[in-house]
Amino acid sequence: MNLELTIKQSEIADKLLKELILKNRLEKDSVASFFKNADEAYYACHIIQKTGLINLVAPTESAPFILLTANDGIESFLENGGFTKIATQRENETDKENERRLKQDEILDLELKLKRFESKVGTKLLIGGAIITFLSFLITVLTLKYWGTFNEQSSQKPKIEKLDIQETHSIPRDSLN
Repeated sequence: MNLELTIKQSEIADKLLKELILKNRLEKDSVASFFKNADEAYYACHIIQKTGLINLVAPTESAPFILLTANDGIESFLENGGFTKIATQRENETDKENERRLKQDEILDLELKLKRFESKVGTKLLIGGAIITFLSFLITVLTLKYWGTFNEQSSQKPKIEKLDIQETHSIPRDSLN
């Protein structure tokens, strides 16, 4: 309803409506005195007319209106905050939306940094894991080889060479014989 009026224009429109309540009608020149120029006055009056609060009397191509007249509901509209409240709420919503967008952008940036960090750490962990696996395999192989050599040495019984000793079994001889 009030998407086209700024806060300042909304404040002026509310003042215009208050004046219109007091006088019940305003001429083109008195309406223009509220705004910076006639174009802004015509623009604001056209927006206010869309709400159904005022009537533009005798609009033509050269003059958008000659006279403003009031409709019912202006007082209750102003009591509820008028155009100023609507414009302020709209601006607050816009600010909140901008803040949400900024926070979402920050979150996305942080998530991107986290993904990059995870990628770098993941790569380092993968390389570290491969190195540890290789070293573990190497230690296992060397241990088996060492223990294998040690076991072979310890399981071998010392070789005792049998000396061929020729035993001569001598039968004792009698000296008498």
